[in-house]
Amino acid sequence: MKTHQQKPRFKLAILVVLVATSLGCQNGVFKLEPLTDGSGTTATSAELQELRNRIQDLDNDNQSLQAQLAQERQRYRIASDEVELLREQLQQQSEMP
Repeated sequence: MKTHQQKPRFKLAILVVLVATSLGCQNGVFKLEPLTDGSGTTATSAELQELRNRIQDLDNDNQSLQAQLAQERQRYRIASDEVELLREQLQQQSEMP
């Protein structure tokens, strides 16, 4: 599946963009303009904090989902191994005279 392989790349891309834009550059290439709501009003620190909180919440949700996915994959592998073992046992039983 490509979806779970693309998520780490997406997270890395987001991280790179955030770091690049937050750190900036000596020459001011990455200098950020104040956030506006379209009418020219700059975003308040409360709004920026809310956005940071939302990012953190999404990151926490993502980590939780990744952990759940890992657990389900482990359960799937165990069940697959058990099925294979049962097949082998059934095969052996059917070959007995």
